[in-house]
Parts: sequence; C-alpha cells; structure tokens
Amino acid sequence: MTSMFENCENIVELNLENFNTSLVEDMESLFKGDKQLTSLNLNNFDTQRVNSMKSMFEDCEKIEILDINSFTTPNLIQMDSIFKNCYNLKQINMNILKFKTENVTSMKDVFYENNVLENIDLSNFNTSSVTNMEGMFYNCKKL
Repeated sequence: MTSMFENCENIVELNLENFNTSLVEDMESLFKGDKQLTSLNLNNFDTQRVNSMKSMFEDCEKIEILDINSFTTPNLIQMDSIFKNCYNLKQINMNILKFKTENVTSMKDVFYENNVLENIDLSNFNTSSVTNMEGMFYNCKKL
C-alpha cells in the first residue's frame, strides 16, 4: 500500500473500514500529503504483517483526531515521520498494548511539528532497538 493515497490533496474523508489489509507489509507514505483530510476511518485495519509505517500520515495538516486503536504492530521496523507535520493533530487514539515498537530501529521525526498535540501515552514504547530519535518531538509546543 506504499503511497496509495499520497498527495491526494483534495480528499477530505476516507472510510477504509472494509479494506482487507491482512497481507500488507508496507504502509509507507499511505496518506502522506493529504492536506485536506479531516476524517479517516481505519477501523478493522489489520497491521500484523506491516513492517513500515514511515511517513504514513505525514503532512496530513487538517486531521485533528486519529484513531489507530485497531493497529497491532509486532513486525513494525520503520516508523520515521509517521505523524510528521500533522499541525492540527490534537489526539491520537492508540492501544499502547498492541502498538509494539520493540523491533523499530528509527523513530526520527515521529511527532515533528505536532503543534497542538497535548498528550500521548508512550509508556509501553520499547525503544531498545532504536538507534535514531533525531527530531522525534521537534517543536511539539503543547506536548
């Protein structure tokens, strides 16, 4: 699913609840550059096999609430810039017990320029394999 909806700058809403993603291994840049996106339904997204979510939501400038509670990530290796430049992102709903990070090697720019994000629970993030956290919380003024 690499770049599947990348730079679809006029998409406002996407309901992908019925997408079968059980065999997907790469979601890199899936919604990158979708600057008008405000509503995204990812309920039932199966992310068990996904190893890259790099830049998945990067530059989704208008989205305010992102619900990724269904994400289970035992094979995730790459998550650089996943929420980068999500300027209006106020809330990320994620199940921290299912969002596994023990295999992630780089978290560069994960929350870069998330200006309004006030709270994120990272208590279960395992960063033992991470070698790069450059800019991870750069300019997160309210966090």
